Amino acid sequence: MPALVVQAARCNEAAGITGALATLEDDFFQYLEGTTAALDALLLKLLADPRHSDLKVLERRAIPRRMFGDWRMAHLQWNADTEAIFRSFSPDSRRDLRDIDPSTCAAMFRAWLALLEGGGPTLKDMNLR
Repeated sequence: MPALVVQAARCNEAAGITGALATLEDDFFQYLEGTTAALDALLLKLLADPRHSDLKVLERRAIPRRMFGDWRMAHLQWNADTEAIFRSFSPDSRRDLRDIDPSTCAAMFRAWLALLEGGGPTLKDMNLR
């Protein structure tokens, strides 16, 4: 996995894209930020890549500022903390990234980013089940 993250970071930096990648087994979940042209070009590249299948854009919108502005590609490791945050946003999920409610994607990535940077609420403070 680290080689993939390094390669993505290198390509993202060249394209002016920032974001994060969360992985769970063979599923990938990304949050990407950049110009419309840069994101369109990346999407076309990913769709043409035979290593990708079932690619879906869950949400696409203009944002006032980048959430991952300092991250060419943050890699969110799946562990008890990231899973607890996932479950707080997708309580009925069977631990499947494809069960994510698109309307909660950005908020979930913000919670993961806070965890990654160590500045967010503790899981205890979030009253998670």
